[in-house]
Amino acid sequence: MHKTINLLITISILTLSGCASIEPLVDRYAELDGVSGYIAGNFTRINSGGFAFAIKNINTNQEYGLSLGEDTFFPKNVENQVIAIQVPPGRYKIDHWYTYGTLNKSKNGKFSVNNPYLADEFDIKNNTVLFLGKFEILTKTSSIERTWTVKPKPLTHVKAKNDFVNSFPFLQEAQFNCLLCLY
Repeated sequence: MHKTINLLITISILTLSGCASIEPLVDRYAELDGVSGYIAGNFTRINSGGFAFAIKNINTNQEYGLSLGEDTFFPKNVENQVIAIQVPPGRYKIDHWYTYGTLNKSKNGKFSVNNPYLADEFDIKNNTVLFLGKFEILTKTSSIERTWTVKPKPLTHVKAKNDFVNSFPFLQEAQFNCLLCLY
């Protein structure tokens, strides 16, 4: 009886707090399926927990969580990690970014996207990759508060494409676009 009550309380708390729905990452050896598109990025994260971009399909209102670095139960540092998720074709925007608990997937904070290029709508077609750019996730802790920043870093289109192909060699035939790249 007590276990049932504890389970119901836990489920209620998770439901009320909002859970992060993190999309599974594309496997390194995945091949183009002819139907899907891909959203990718390069992420560095030190001494931090879970962070994700909330990518919203404008037509369906479905939200896709792109973890800013590999999503693991126990957060670990990542440096220049290139990851990707698979999404259906459509019109998208990065609605916001958020922090989340890596063990229970509860959303802890929701933050607006202040970069006008990153906040703009974009189209994903089948067999295309939209590489968002290169980002550094910073966590600063003081005696009274903790703050987070998602900061874009300079990256050329050629370097972004090379990094993507090195991470996903069987997706190299996809049409490649980079949102926050220097040309």
